[in-house]
Amino acid sequence: MNSTVTTPPLRPGVLTAGVSAIVALVVGSGVALLAGVGLVSALRTGARSWLVLQGAGIELQGTTLGLVPLGGVLLCGALTARVARAMTPAPVESPGAFAATVAGTSGVVAAVLASVSSTPEIVVNPARAAAAVFVVTGVSAALGA
Repeated sequence: MNSTVTTPPLRPGVLTAGVSAIVALVVGSGVALLAGVGLVSALRTGARSWLVLQGAGIELQGTTLGLVPLGGVLLCGALTARVARAMTPAPVESPGAFAATVAGTSGVVAAVLASVSSTPEIVVNPARAAAAVFVVTGVSAALGA
């Protein structure tokens, strides 16, 4: 019988997705607040920056910016991998299920944030945001765990 203690993947997966998103939003919103914008604008800016850094793309007054900033993807991936490592002190029972939980939760959070942070002037496509964040956080969580 194997005496290795393992962790079920659901709780650490959801926590990893939540902590990663919150840290990125706090940093992005904090920078915007330091620039002197209001709280709601700062929160929208933080959400948009997290989404764009993971490859979600953004539409500014009819012009689509769809370039994927590789440095931003690596930064968000490293953040997720680090949080995944911290959230899973024991080996995860199923690394695939853990990565899928993180990716799915992050994808839903990204779709909601894209919908909430969009304005008539600046639009983030929720489907693209969910797909991009799903891939980046899923791979990063698997590497971190």
